[in-house]
Amino acid sequence: MKINRFALATAAFACLALQASAQQTPAEQAAADTLEQVQDTLPPRSPQAYKIDGVAAIVGDDAVLESDIEGAYTQRQMNGEYLDESDKCSILEQLITDKMLAYQGQVDSLEVTDSEVSNQVAQTIERLALSAGSVNKMLELYQKPDEETMAADLTPIIRSQAFATAMKKELIGDLNPSPEDVRRFFNRIPKDSLPVFEEEFELATLVLRPKPSQEAIDEVVNRLTQMKKDIEAGTSDFRMMAILYSDDAGSASNGGVYENVSKGQFVKPFEAAAFNLDEGEISDPVETEYGYHIIQVLKRRGEQLDLRHILMKPKLMPDDLQKAQARMDSIVAKVRTGELNFNDAVKRFSQDEATRYNNGNMLNMYTGESAFKVTELDRNLYYAVSNLQAGQVSDPVFIEDGRSGDYYAIYYVRKHSQTHTADYSQDFDKLKTLAKQEMEDNIIKEWVSKKSKEIFIHINDDWKDCPFLSEWQKAQRN
Repeated sequence: MKINRFALATAAFACLALQASAQQTPAEQAAADTLEQVQDTLPPRSPQAYKIDGVAAIVGDDAVLESDIEGAYTQRQMNGEYLDESDKCSILEQLITDKMLAYQGQVDSLEVTDSEVSNQVAQTIERLALSAGSVNKMLELYQKPDEETMAADLTPIIRSQAFATAMKKELIGDLNPSPEDVRRFFNRIPKDSLPVFEEEFELATLVLRPKPSQEAIDEVVNRLTQMKKDIEAGTSDFRMMAILYSDDAGSASNGGVYENVSKGQFVKPFEAAAFNLDEGEISDPVETEYGYHIIQVLKRRGEQLDLRHILMKPKLMPDDLQKAQARMDSIVAKVRTGELNFNDAVKRFSQDEATRYNNGNMLNMYTGESAFKVTELDRNLYYAVSNLQAGQVSDPVFIEDGRSGDYYAIYYVRKHSQTHTADYSQDFDKLKTLAKQEMEDNIIKEWVSKKSKEIFIHINDDWKDCPFLSEWQKAQRN
């Protein structure tokens, strides 16, 4: 994932090769002021430190930092891309283009709502926590004291990205390459340069969560009910109870608080209970797929809430796990014999809200697409499906998930393709995606070329040899 610092940016490439005139324009003056301000905030450094932490460019009135480029470069390497130092120039070019798009989106007053940004921030934190292994590991990795700080730092970044995305959609429109467009794109590629597509899977899943005993459920409900009474009586503090007892690792450390909550962010039973509470009111225990909660609304702002909650999960006993395992074994056996269609099994039995109403189909969280490269599968998933072919179902896998609770899963292979050189018929959908990307890039480059004649940009001398600068200078002269 590429994270850029927020930019209320204007960008133009007309002035890249030109010296500022004696009479500066307001945009040039703002850029010069910003450069001075940003440099003033940076501590004295050696040349090596300046390269890592300094300013790479000023776009309008906003800075692109060296650390932005280094971060994106490192992330792409972690995603398996083979890069060298020259690729940092293309990263800088993309960062500047993104700032242009974000700026123009705001100038054009494109719609980006607080709710949309808040939802994307929550989803981003969830993906980062999943990638890191836990919320605490994520906070340690990104050097943040808590989730609230993480969300506050991400919000301007996500807002800028949302404006850039909205502007890009405005420019591109409903672009849908025809088969002839795809064929022309494919035929332009030299035969010895055809892309090689890695081994991939398209997968579906069915999830069963072990059901705790009624005794364990009653124990949790009674504890939460007593907590509510004690908090209302003033003998206990909600925040401290959440820190000590909540099973929600994502919020326990900050007293169970979630801010700027909009409808659609949480599972329906939780959301229904929260939005029916008055400020200060505490709910009775609420059951969700994660366990049981008591919820308190701290503040209402229109259709947004600040709230806190305590989550408690009924304790699972060995017998509970054995029953879930036996039930899953039965489902697998019926799917394998053809007695039960996998899609029907998902509709009848799956307890995964994210996939249950989509025939169990899984989306790759890194790409948003249905295909998973082998390198994008986590260890449990890889071992479950690596030897399966299309139409086969895995054995049950027990997943330990401290965030949402442990569960059993089976995986159904919808498609399994081996590593191969691109073929027009076999890989039409992938080639269409590549052709569409090329068409989109051409539209954005043309737009950038036009905008490059309007606004100031300053590039640090360390980046003056980037090839894209020559292309921009050439565009200025035309």
